[in-house]
Amino acid sequence: MTYPKFLLLALLSAVAAAQAPSSKEVESAYPDAHALYLDLHQHPGASFGKVQMELANPWFLAFYIAGLLCAAWHFAYGIWLFFAKWGITVGERARQKFLFVCMALFLLISIVGLLSLRSFVAHPQQPISGAGAQAIETGDVR
Repeated sequence: MTYPKFLLLALLSAVAAAQAPSSKEVESAYPDAHALYLDLHQHPGASFGKVQMELANPWFLAFYIAGLLCAAWHFAYGIWLFFAKWGITVGERARQKFLFVCMALFLLISIVGLLSLRSFVAHPQQPISGAGAQAIETGDVR
């Protein structure tokens, strides 16, 4: 990056930071903003219910499943490729045997991930409200 471009970027960043609204301005404009969402940092018991709500949509569920399978494949194939390229598995026969190990790893990760997604879908909807999350956190669920 050249020096003039760097100065322009620094100037634009400073202007943007100076125009950012303060917390008080946001609170005055949106006094009930905290009612629109639940902060999972303050109510971690609601996180399971939040994910359950997202996975109730079939499109989100399909996206999660596709992402899970792609990530598991990428991981397993990356390990196989690393071993092949770095000469850890020498020869075609060693690569073939290690390919079966990596495919087993892919299947294991995929099955565990799909079972965890199933637990989100199969269990009854957990509370996502502040009071319900508090009950989960304290163990006072009836």
